[in-house]
Amino acid sequence: MTKRANGGRPIDAVPASSEAATASTVKAGPLPNPDRASMRYLSPLRYPGAKSGIARCIAELIKANAKKPPFFLEPFAGGAATTLRLLADGIVSHAIIGDADPLVANFWITAATRPEWLVDRMIDEPVTLDRWDYWRAYEQKSPDDPELAVKCLFLNRTTFSGILHGRAGPIGGRKQESDYAIGCRFNKDALAERIRFVGDLYRSGRLVAAWRGEWQQTLKLFGEQFPEYAASGDVVVYLDPPYVDKADRLYTAEYAAFNHLQLAAQLLHHVPYRWVLSYDDHADIRALYQAKTVQPHSPGVRQWRVQKRLVELRYSASGRTGRGPKDELVITTLPKFPDDASFRAVEI
Repeated sequence: MTKRANGGRPIDAVPASSEAATASTVKAGPLPNPDRASMRYLSPLRYPGAKSGIARCIAELIKANAKKPPFFLEPFAGGAATTLRLLADGIVSHAIIGDADPLVANFWITAATRPEWLVDRMIDEPVTLDRWDYWRAYEQKSPDDPELAVKCLFLNRTTFSGILHGRAGPIGGRKQESDYAIGCRFNKDALAERIRFVGDLYRSGRLVAAWRGEWQQTLKLFGEQFPEYAASGDVVVYLDPPYVDKADRLYTAEYAAFNHLQLAAQLLHHVPYRWVLSYDDHADIRALYQAKTVQPHSPGVRQWRVQKRLVELRYSASGRTGRGPKDELVITTLPKFPDDASFRAVEI
């Protein structure tokens, strides 16, 4: 289902700059502050359902296939931790991120294009229950309202598990009697450096754009702006869709009702790029991806193998099974998996 802005207008994919990049203009320059790339945590956002260790798995998978991809796309950006880490470590040359949630998308657009403005707004913002109530009730003035970036960051850092929507309350509760107060995840100095790192990636040409739109729009817009890559086989799309389990706890009603069948149909029959998909291991997802090959809409390519492995990750999402190590199902059309015991065979 297409997300809608106030007034019912569809939210289209929006480039992170007013000048749309093309393949001929995409060049990576030096990072303004290389030391920021070595920070332990790169994303300013605590994303509900984040999976500790997935960035390392994706990096190992890409490196196992030898060639450094010129483009990495992440249409379900969320906290974008994987994209930021791959760019910081030089695993990929350029990346584009997209997200359908207006809060999340506007955060990344603003962090990329106006990092110092966002840092100043964050530093000036009191971290109190009154401000939590203010931002929870705040309604956007327009689809491009930069205050949405502030709302996203504030609620993400002060709400239980970083959940932006739904019934989740402030960290520490309304009475603030917990050992963890509302501001315990709001280290402004650390967040300022992470926001500036996003700006560094954008200024250096590594983070090419942040787009607002559904995953289909991100793939379509990339194909329109970079048509020469459709036949290259060098683009890697990483998709981390909403959970199958616990979706109603973590997402808006639209995301909780995410159409997993539609995504599978597109990946198995229409997407012209190599892709990597990560899911909580679930019988329904295994059933959707039983195919052993795909025939991509890519000139000169007859078919690609579909391969699956299990990796153990630590989930941050809470629920009836609690936080902790869980099996993640990784499905890909990349030719090789790493020769690593952490990538375990899937028994169908």
